[in-house]
Amino acid sequence: MLLEELAEDLVSGTSDLLDGRTVNVMNTEGYIVASTDPLRVGTFHQGAREAVLRGKPVDIPADQVSRYPGAKEGCNMPLRVGGQIVGVVGINGNPPEIRYLAHLAAVYAEKCYQLEALVRPQYAQGELRSILLGKILARTEKSLSDAQALLRAQHIGLDLPVTVALLSGDGQVPMDNETAQREVDRLLAAGSLRQDRDVWGMADGSLVLLLSQPVPCRDALEHTALRLSISLPAQTLWDIQGAYRKTVLLNSISEDRINCLSEPRTRLKYTLFISAMENRDVLEDLCLRLEGEMSEQDLHTILKTAQCYYQNDRSVAQAAEKLYIHKNTLLYRVHKLLDALDLADAGAFRQEYTVRLLLEHYKRKHGLRAL
Repeated sequence: MLLEELAEDLVSGTSDLLDGRTVNVMNTEGYIVASTDPLRVGTFHQGAREAVLRGKPVDIPADQVSRYPGAKEGCNMPLRVGGQIVGVVGINGNPPEIRYLAHLAAVYAEKCYQLEALVRPQYAQGELRSILLGKILARTEKSLSDAQALLRAQHIGLDLPVTVALLSGDGQVPMDNETAQREVDRLLAAGSLRQDRDVWGMADGSLVLLLSQPVPCRDALEHTALRLSISLPAQTLWDIQGAYRKTVLLNSISEDRINCLSEPRTRLKYTLFISAMENRDVLEDLCLRLEGEMSEQDLHTILKTAQCYYQNDRSVAQAAEKLYIHKNTLLYRVHKLLDALDLADAGAFRQEYTVRLLLEHYKRKHGLRAL
């Protein structure tokens, strides 16, 4: 791996720049791959692992060293190339005093990594596309101008409109680089990604694909064990960042493995969540009203029943069958909820819309799998 190959040079180079301070370079698993203290090479560094998982610097004061196995007092900075974390650089010392030095060391290491990748054909294409993705997602006039120059230089015909596809693991742990590369290789082999028209790279622990029109067959994208979320088409380079942010949000709020904003049901789910966020004060007031009238367990049961009822298009028979309850029990629970919300005399649309918003708010408070 490129980081390990460069680590010794990075350590010696940055140590000289920092007046001989102890410098460590760790991989994305948290293991020290190079250090000015040879005895530490190959040992695990909890601070580095947390810097990778959090995607941000981890400071370790002297009085907190015991919380970080394998670590010492100091600062640990993630190394990013094109938005992808490739490792961590750490230096020892009092964090408030050396934080700026740790930042300088990280910048130095990143530039060395980028330059080395650019002169190696086996790394250049992947690194350039990651850099290109980062510039597009940064969405400034300068970054988009740079992106257009890179597209021309690399003869990549990113044809608008562009669809954003997000591939991620199931859970909070970011996707590792090897998994992402295997997925890219699979999609290239299947023809779902093309070197001459598409852009891809890692961002915030997920594999991001910018797919030119026409978008490849969805079946090819879905043939993966990873979670997949797909945006609506972005009409301009400037719009791609917005499409990406919507796709990230969609990926975070849905329990489904496949999510596509072009599908009405998925779009409705996304719209309901946004509406619930915008009206959270009103919805929280409704939640408090319900919590005052019934126990926590009863509230959970009634909301779960209502969710199943509306997911089955208000079919009492289908919902009751899925919940293994009698139809009269289901109707009793739904009517009890509507009565508590003062919606008994409201029309069916108003009832369903309000309850669906309430369900989104409840899940946002208690987690996607709360119901």
